[in-house]
Amino acid sequence: MGIKFFYDFGAHQLIILDERGRRKVLTQTKAIDHFLGVYQLSREACKGVVEAEDRLHLFEKKQLWTKMKELFDIKRRKE
Repeated sequence: MGIKFFYDFGAHQLIILDERGRRKVLTQTKAIDHFLGVYQLSREACKGVVEAEDRLHLFEKKQLWTKMKELFDIKRRKE
C-alpha cells in the first residue's frame, strides 16, 4: 500500500496519508526520527510531499488474535 507524507515545520509534525485518505500525525521527536530513518530521509527532504510504500505497516489492519493478545497483556499489567 502506498503512502504520502510530509513534514510540517510550523507545527513540528509529520503527517502521513494512505491511499484511502486515512491520516496519522506523528508529533514525538523519537517517532518522527524513527519513521524518517526507515526511509533514510531528513526532515528537510520532506518539505514537499513524498510518496513511498508503507514499510512500517502503519495502516495495516490488525488481526483479531493480535487485538486479543494486546487486551490480555493490558489486563495482566493492571493486576
